[in-house]
Amino acid sequence: PLTNRPRDLFPLLQLVRHPMSRSFLSFAKRYCNATRHDYGWVTDGASNLDDLRVQLHGVMLRRTKNDVLDLPPKIRTWLPVQVPEGIGRREMRRVVDMLIEKKDRTRLLSALTTTRLQIAKAKTARTIEFVEGAVAQGEKVIVFTCFDAPAQAIAKHFGTKAVLLTGATRTDSRQSLVDRFQQNDGVRVFVANIVAGGVGITLTAASQVVFNDLD
Repeated sequence: PLTNRPRDLFPLLQLVRHPMSRSFLSFAKRYCNATRHDYGWVTDGASNLDDLRVQLHGVMLRRTKNDVLDLPPKIRTWLPVQVPEGIGRREMRRVVDMLIEKKDRTRLLSALTTTRLQIAKAKTARTIEFVEGAVAQGEKVIVFTCFDAPAQAIAKHFGTKAVLLTGATRTDSRQSLVDRFQQNDGVRVFVANIVAGGVGITLTAASQVVFNDLD
């Protein structure tokens, strides 16, 4: 699996010893729309994609999910949640005051993160209730959150029916967690930090994905 940026191809081209992998800078200038500023090269763009596609013939097979999986239509649903009165109010007031006073960005982001954490924790009970309903109907569920505290609380509630993956999870044990969720019928819930568990992991056993909170 790849994110859709040409620069992500370069390490793979190196592995197969493709001629384009001899110089990253040359590759980036031609295919990543590379630009230079005071701090170095920016290579997260894309350019000359038709030529890149031709160069990759015989090296890369590009398929979309629709080519290899028979998936039902994706349905997105927003669930309203009533959080207890006053949750995050003091923290949010601080954020607003800092915006008005135009205080420094670092302190503002810190205050905003504290606010989001309080609200995320307050949503956890509703998330657990929803997931319980899905599990009772025989479904497997993935639950994402941006914060450690809600992830720990949700995983603890479901006990042996859940596996937990966060930034603290050792890299060499992550695949075993994925395998347990994918293959063990007794494991019904995959709880993950959205950063640690949102990229590079394939989970096809679940029929529902729940976001307790979003960025």
